[in-house]
Amino acid sequence: MFATSPVGICKVKPSIFKNESVKMKAFAVFGNPISHSLSPRIHNNAIKKLNLNAFYGRFHLTNANDLRESIFKLGLRGANITLPFKEEALKIADFKDKMALNIGSANTLLVRDSKIHAYNTDGIGFLQAIAEFKELKSALILGAGGTARALAFVLAQNGIKVSIANRSMGSLKHFAHYKTALYEDLLENLDKNSSKKNNELLSKNLNKILGTNAFDLIINTTSAGLKDENLPCDEQLLKALLSKAKYAFEVIYGKQTPFLHLAHSFKIPCKDGAEMLLWQGVFAFELFFDLYKNEIFDLDSKLFKNSKTSLNSSLKNSTHSKSSHNLNSKNSKNLKLRRLIFNAMSEALNLKV
Repeated sequence: MFATSPVGICKVKPSIFKNESVKMKAFAVFGNPISHSLSPRIHNNAIKKLNLNAFYGRFHLTNANDLRESIFKLGLRGANITLPFKEEALKIADFKDKMALNIGSANTLLVRDSKIHAYNTDGIGFLQAIAEFKELKSALILGAGGTARALAFVLAQNGIKVSIANRSMGSLKHFAHYKTALYEDLLENLDKNSSKKNNELLSKNLNKILGTNAFDLIINTTSAGLKDENLPCDEQLLKALLSKAKYAFEVIYGKQTPFLHLAHSFKIPCKDGAEMLLWQGVFAFELFFDLYKNEIFDLDSKLFKNSKTSLNSSLKNSTHSKSSHNLNSKNSKNLKLRRLIFNAMSEALNLKV
């Protein structure tokens, strides 16, 4: 996910993390850049609501090689990891959850008995965010970075046919099990003077390279539109894709990107990355505070048992959110606690979800 406008997050000196006198549990998000991150806001509000003795800050890391040492020097109990250190986070871990291994990166680290445990909550956060998107059978992901890997994995695990389109070949090596395409190949032989002919050529190229010219869900995982007004790919191609799509999803949150603007013009349901941010935060929070004593983790083997239900049905008795809360723990008490965390985090962003 990518964020805009770091509203109201205070700067914190590293020394505050390690405060033995109050025995406060300390957590932080690491990234470069990091000033934009809204993670401190949402986590600290949940900490406040649950009356926990803890604090969540942010740390600007400039060298990936310093990640492990920084976590221990700061006395952290856990950390969230954002760009560009998610792959490094997995590498430094002593224990690696199956989902993180399958995705190839980690966004959540725990410190237990001086050992680092790595997890990835991005994928399951995404599943919850798109729980309203019904009857998904196929998805096209634009971009081939770490977020794309997480989303492709969880979608494929839920029986969704996933394809990847990217501007360069290098990153596509991580998607050997998926159908992939370069934008330039999909745009081959287009005629600048004939839009009707181009639509036919685009359809033909899509069928030839990806096996279909229509996808239920189009997902932008690139940073296009974050700090500019660019689309993730050629406008003609994107229009051809969106014209046949049921849904669109933008991982950027906090602004109306050109991708979202174009998707809205086709009058299809669209979402930005705000709920994905919240849900990955909820699952990371549960890990940080061991709220269910590992009941729902490891992520790979336990959460996926219920995630198919999460994709295509809603929790009938949920009154707290438009999102379904179907990555269920075993009892209603735990589900209510999850709702409380989610609501506290969404309140921190002033979101009505």
